Amino acid sequence: MDKVVQVISAKYPCRKALIQKLYQLFGDGDPFPPAVYLYGHTSTGKSSILQAFLPLLDSSTSWAILSAIECYTNKILFETILNRLTGHVPCAANRYASLASV
Repeated sequence: MDKVVQVISAKYPCRKALIQKLYQLFGDGDPFPPAVYLYGHTSTGKSSILQAFLPLLDSSTSWAILSAIECYTNKILFETILNRLTGHVPCAANRYASLASV
């Protein structure tokens, strides 16, 4: 078992099966899957585990975590992905515009 799995499992007890599955998808040197959809009951740690897991991987691959509920149109989905990958944050200085609109 990899050190990443041990570190995240210690931080999130009783989630070892999910963490091992994530490691199978992302951690063994194979190319990343184009998309991963995590689903389950609310407040069970899905996003927290993923946000802790991805930065620990030895990879130069960019990634974005987003909510499928918040991205209810294709435009919002793609703008959110673009903003997250580039680090753009809509704020008062840019009139709350996404990077695609700037």
